[in-house]
Amino acid sequence: SNQPLAHPLGASFHEYIGILHFQPAKRLQVETKLVYYQQGLDSAGYNTGNNILTGYNTRPHQYGWEVGSGNKATCLYFSGSVSYEVYRNLFIDVAAASRRFKTLFDGKSATTLFSVDIRWNLDRRQFDF
Repeated sequence: SNQPLAHPLGASFHEYIGILHFQPAKRLQVETKLVYYQQGLDSAGYNTGNNILTGYNTRPHQYGWEVGSGNKATCLYFSGSVSYEVYRNLFIDVAAASRRFKTLFDGKSATTLFSVDIRWNLDRRQFDF
């Protein structure tokens, strides 16, 4: 409940997404994703339009807003995965993901994840954000 039905970022953002999926060999699949966005975050009770569940009557003024107004945040997310089919419907997956997040007022944070999976007769689960 109380979740936006639109985009997970809410509002006040620019986003660029690139996905490359290819199969260089019969049993090998490779996928890479690159996501970059800039967003204006609400800060210290100052409504800049980031949270779509906040009433529009709480904004400080009517006009002069731009995408990214407020606490400007930038994020770069990169992920890559390789899947190899060892036997019919038996896969080994190796994946890595990196996320760099920076805000004007709060500084930087970085996260990197690695995984190795074995799956049998299942689709690969993807949690991008």
